[in-house]
Amino acid sequence: SFKLFIELNPYHPEIPYAIYMLGMSHYQQLSIIQRDQSAAKDGLEYFEMIQARYSSSIYASDAKTKIRTIQDHLAGKHVDVARFYLRNRSYDAAVSRLLEAITVFPNAAHTPEAKWRLVEAYDHLGLKAQAREMAQNIVKNHPKTTWSDHAKRFSNAV
Repeated sequence: SFKLFIELNPYHPEIPYAIYMLGMSHYQQLSIIQRDQSAAKDGLEYFEMIQARYSSSIYASDAKTKIRTIQDHLAGKHVDVARFYLRNRSYDAAVSRLLEAITVFPNAAHTPEAKWRLVEAYDHLGLKAQAREMAQNIVKNHPKTTWSDHAKRFSNAV
């Protein structure tokens, strides 16, 4: 109904509300990170639309919060898949997923873990310099995390 409303009334003053409600319909379908994340991606698109086109609307602030939550969720999915690859010794695939998580969602709550998992993958691939560099990055940029403690121990052991 909201899509039809937007299509039939593209200049209506309630368009931001309709877009927000489309985003919310997807946001409310967020599932555990182990499942398909189509709803998260679709919700992100609508909330980003509010931020880009209707940044002065009353929905913009909440849309910004929802964007952050969805980005954390999507980054968590990448890390979860990378953990699977690490368990199955598919280190190149893990590196690919982790680099995407770090690049696309650099401020996500899962970023410190993604960087640590990258240290693990690099280490298994024999890329010691890259592993050390990422460990130093964790210690510097995420000092008060468990992942920083792991990185310190790794740096001391290498």
